[in-house]
Amino acid sequence: MRLSENRIQMLAREILKQAQDKQFIKVLSGENEAALEIARLMIKDLEFEDRIDEEVRREIQKMKKNIPEGSSEYQAVFRQLKQQIAQKYNYIL
Repeated sequence: MRLSENRIQMLAREILKQAQDKQFIKVLSGENEAALEIARLMIKDLEFEDRIDEEVRREIQKMKKNIPEGSSEYQAVFRQLKQQIAQKYNYIL
């Protein structure tokens, strides 16, 4: 996962604050619990994207052509495969 748990919690609190300020939501039970739920959902989403990334890496390794990781060709293939795999799971990047 690319973000630390502290960073995710900070972002979750900011998302909650912005949503409340713009009156998109009204928290009835408690702001801390709402922020924790937002953080949990963010972590779940980031973990799913990590699984997609791993599936993309496996697909690239299966290719007959050896593409050096980090090269522009690798990045282009990675992006294209990631989009295809994300669509397969109805995941929006």
